[in-house]
Amino acid sequence: MNAENEIEFCGRLLGPDQPAFIVAEVGFNHNGDVRLARQMIASAARNGADAVKLQTFIGGELISRTVRGPDPDQPDREISLYEFFERYQLSRKGYASLFDHARKLKVPLFSTPFDEASLDMLVDLGMPAIKVASPDLTHLPLLVRAAKTDLPIVLSTGMATN
Repeated sequence: MNAENEIEFCGRLLGPDQPAFIVAEVGFNHNGDVRLARQMIASAARNGADAVKLQTFIGGELISRTVRGPDPDQPDREISLYEFFERYQLSRKGYASLFDHARKLKVPLFSTPFDEASLDMLVDLGMPAIKVASPDLTHLPLLVRAAKTDLPIVLSTGMATN
């Protein structure tokens, strides 16, 4: 296969004759705990992941304070979804720590930003690629901002129709 059929992503060539590229999905399973996120990144690196991906959001940018729904931790209880997202978000300082940790472990760390402020923060912190979630396929301000970064973009279509 020639280089025309290969692309560079997170420091590796991807293409038909290249080995699989394994991304460990942490998402926000760190439960808002930077220490746990660091442990998950280290585990992924130890176990051969080629990269690690998070999900990044700022509660106030993502959802109104008035939206309510079932608490994922206690389904019989209703909570403010704003509270939910606030509970699981990490600070800029936390993300900076995670990017430093991943660099020391030599495993690329990237994320799915759910709002423009998160995208800007992640790019500032040196994220090597962007993952766009399928619910954001029509979020034009986020897509335009992501495209302007000139970073590789993984565009999910899993929840898209047509």
